[in-house]
Amino acid sequence: MRRLDRINNLKKIANLTRLFSWYDNLYVTRRVKAYNDVYARWGVDLGAEPGEMRGRPREPFILIGHERSPEVRVAMEWLGAVPVRFTGWAAVYGGERDVPLSDHADFYDLLRAVDRVSPEKIYVAYGFTRKFAEILRGLGYDAEPL
Repeated sequence: MRRLDRINNLKKIANLTRLFSWYDNLYVTRRVKAYNDVYARWGVDLGAEPGEMRGRPREPFILIGHERSPEVRVAMEWLGAVPVRFTGWAAVYGGERDVPLSDHADFYDLLRAVDRVSPEKIYVAYGFTRKFAEILRGLGYDAEPL
């Protein structure tokens, strides 16, 4: 997996943990807990700390983890848990239990980031590189597509 994909997955995990932090029976896999601990060390508030999946959880429960993780497999096979996938692709290719959720910046998020950083030079990669660079130049930034 590319480094950028790993970073985006970390953000999505943190977003899901925060999104469901209100739920009493919230659990995370060991790997998700490790990721969430990194966010906590950097001062990011993810809400109430979920429990780790050890043994049989109190039901009904929510377990955040990758569908291939051992804890999620056990929950599905032994406990009959129903998987729900959160992905930006659900808006286009989703099944009945897929929820559209993307942690990627949209056009306006990108403009806000550029405005806050106020860079001297911008190299635009991915997506509509020429058009976005043109828009940034129209806003007074030195931008070029890669």
